[in-house]
Amino acid sequence: MRFRGIIFDMDGTLTVPISDFNRLRQELGIPAGQDIVRTVNLWPEAQRLHAWNVIESYEDSMAELNRIQPGVKEAFELFRRHGLKLAILTRNSSRNVEKFLNAFKLKVDLYLSREYEYVKPSPEPVQHILLRW
Repeated sequence: MRFRGIIFDMDGTLTVPISDFNRLRQELGIPAGQDIVRTVNLWPEAQRLHAWNVIESYEDSMAELNRIQPGVKEAFELFRRHGLKLAILTRNSSRNVEKFLNAFKLKVDLYLSREYEYVKPSPEPVQHILLRW
């Protein structure tokens, strides 16, 4: 079997892990083990909008501290030389994905962020990427 593409997660895979999701859960009042995105999306509009503002502010502060994992740039270059397509599937906002890609001068064929209709671990985002490729 020959690989034609690779789908990456962003936080903790392409970046050095720095996010403190437990702290974010505490700030939002979401119990440990509950999915942040799914929980927030079930809240009434005013509460949901406030939560997304808190999350975006937190992500912005984390984006300023982002460091790329050692070897990622070289790996991307190698994959490109071998004709592989590259994608990112993340729960980050598209704005933060763009910041990351620009900051580290990385190119991907496409990415799906939390603005996409479905979020991981749902299979739909991966199926969408594969269909686009």
